[in-house]
Amino acid sequence: MTSTPEPRISSRRTGLKGINRLHLGIATKNASLAELFDSLNDPPVALVPTPESNEEGEGRYENAEAFFPRRDFPLETDMSDVYYKAGITAQLGLSAHLLKVGFPDRWCAQRIGHRVANSLAYANATGLNHRCPDMARLAAVLTPYWRWNGQSIHHYGMPKDPGFTVEDVRGLLRDLLAQVRLVTGYELINDDLA
Repeated sequence: MTSTPEPRISSRRTGLKGINRLHLGIATKNASLAELFDSLNDPPVALVPTPESNEEGEGRYENAEAFFPRRDFPLETDMSDVYYKAGITAQLGLSAHLLKVGFPDRWCAQRIGHRVANSLAYANATGLNHRCPDMARLAAVLTPYWRWNGQSIHHYGMPKDPGFTVEDVRGLLRDLLAQVRLVTGYELINDDLA
């Protein structure tokens, strides 16, 4: 006698909204996070904050400040450098929040990678609450942020510049990192960001 495997329950098929949802065996009470897993075709993951993930998040936040586009960028600079550093800054800052709330680093590396827009969406679904339309637009421009580095431009061509200025980018990143600090409790290191 052979047994028939039990079908997996998908939240899309069950239509459950706003209550505990079961998807691939992982229950979540956060409906927006469950919907995000579905819409991005990412396997759900249990969020387990630990002292180690908090420490790792704090290190990511410190690195985000280190990559923050400097004030002394010449205004006539090639914006690709600014976008590339902005992508790294945003991704590090957002991953600091994601690690703090318990996303496994390996899952983030495999599923989010260089996609700043996805990081922002996951961060907002888990309490960052940084719903700035201009930051969302910049996150889309920076997804994936590797496309702004010199080697990628050489191979694939220059992406269309959406028209942000250096100061626009700096302001949006400053606000993003301030929100990350507010929510995570990580400390400001670079007074240029105050």
